[in-house]
Amino acid sequence: MNKLAIIIGIIILGGVVALVARPHKQEQPASVSGNKAAEFVVVDYDGKQVKLSDFAGRPVFINFWASWCPFCLEEMPLMAKIQQEFGDQYATLAINRAERLDRAKQYSDQVGVTGKIILVLDEDDSVYRQFGYFAMPVSIFVDKDGIIRDVKQGPLSENELRNKIKALLQ
Repeated sequence: MNKLAIIIGIIILGGVVALVARPHKQEQPASVSGNKAAEFVVVDYDGKQVKLSDFAGRPVFINFWASWCPFCLEEMPLMAKIQQEFGDQYATLAINRAERLDRAKQYSDQVGVTGKIILVLDEDDSVYRQFGYFAMPVSIFVDKDGIIRDVKQGPLSENELRNKIKALLQ
């Protein structure tokens, strides 16, 4: 019995080592700078569909957020402030990750951004997965031609966000 357990243990250990040691292809997210941003459809707080192509010819700042993300709490008011500074030169599309409408709205009301930026829901998190990132928040800067010009995983400071928007508008 002990010999059988040892043999099974060695086989399992060998399998684990083989899986870990094999070379993995490092896949880049689909949303890297220089690529065309993939089309997607999300819904706004009123249930209306919003597509990336709705903003054709206009730069778009896409930000993925969630109420459980502490960095989003700090970042979202900055997004609204900078959107107000630049007016309609670009659109801020804040995409909530798979939370219920009531939870997302409560949060956006709490941080004071409801009605100041475009707030939408990625109801099943499929758009976030389509873009291929894993950090929160994630910010994607898309130019007027639909080309991704910059990506930031993690929080943005006010100056960093302002500078990225300026660069996007050039």
